[in-house]
Amino acid sequence: MVTTGPYDELFVNNSTIARPTNTIGDPYFEIPFLAIIVTVGIVGNLFIIGAALIEKRLRNLGVAFIINLAVADLVITAWNIPVILANICNGYKNVFMDSMWLCNVTAMIGSLCCEVSMSTLMFISICRYNQVTRPTTSHKYFGKKQTTAMIVVIWVYCFLVALPLVVGWFGSRPLVHYDVDMQACMWNDATDMGYNVLIVFATIFIQISITAYMYCAVYIHVRKTSRSVDGVENKQISASGGMGDGITSESSSVASTALNHTIRQNAKPKPANKKTKQQQRSEERERNMLLTLVVVVVFFILFWTPYALLTLFQSLRTPLSTRACGWLALANSAVNSIIYGVLNRNFRTGYVNIIRRAGKWICYCCRGPESCSIS
Repeated sequence: MVTTGPYDELFVNNSTIARPTNTIGDPYFEIPFLAIIVTVGIVGNLFIIGAALIEKRLRNLGVAFIINLAVADLVITAWNIPVILANICNGYKNVFMDSMWLCNVTAMIGSLCCEVSMSTLMFISICRYNQVTRPTTSHKYFGKKQTTAMIVVIWVYCFLVALPLVVGWFGSRPLVHYDVDMQACMWNDATDMGYNVLIVFATIFIQISITAYMYCAVYIHVRKTSRSVDGVENKQISASGGMGDGITSESSSVASTALNHTIRQNAKPKPANKKTKQQQRSEERERNMLLTLVVVVVFFILFWTPYALLTLFQSLRTPLSTRACGWLALANSAVNSIIYGVLNRNFRTGYVNIIRRAGKWICYCCRGPESCSIS
């Protein structure tokens, strides 16, 4: 490393970049870290969208919300984080310095998509609550048309919340700036505390509170339902045992004859058993998906809460804490595909099918239709 005045010369990717001496950054760590986040985020979110579209077992109520969440995360990992990476490779300088309108657009896109992510998680929890507590009527509220309308409402609402970034807040100048600590075009959270409170509560805390309430309500409902079923079964067993004690020898003979007749009638398999197994498998898939979505929410809270606290309590901010918490929040856009793949069998099946189809297409393009078949 050679020191040259206010900048340090660093050799990265066969080119020299200048780093301010007061920066907290280390490009030898930050560039690989961001590159991994971008790669995992783009590929992973594309896999989520593809799996939700091609895997039949994932085509249930609310799957459009999962796709919407993946789209928002895809935009973050395909545009906003690569811009941060470009700024670092540009010597820790804004690559949009000569085109500030692109900086404003980038800040608007980042804020909008992050807000959409949290709002979508809230609507997913509401959808799951209705599916569990009102299984016979939930399709009326979360059909294709209703879900599409809700997704439109999410984007419009989040757009209105993010709009002050580019038009100003109650007569102020636009709240966009180039954050040296974050190395990103983003909202200037040190300018107007009123807008900070609005954006944190209107797009993070309210959504987290509603989401947590919905999943707690689902858990309580499932517990009560299980206890009710156990109580009914215990009563039936007790009633049958009490009746058996009063059977006389004559009635025993009649009961034995009836029992033999019943056994002969039940010798043939009943389709009801098959339906029961299908219901059990469906309930198992729902429980698995519910667990997966709860873990997604938990990770979102863990990744975003530190940055939200820094936004509200400016005294906690340091250059290191700002960059660490801000990049941690953005990295959340890359983890959902991993969670789905680890916890949900249907998503894993969808991932495998995508890889197989991609392999067949590559084979078809390289070797021709004679060597490969696409189905």
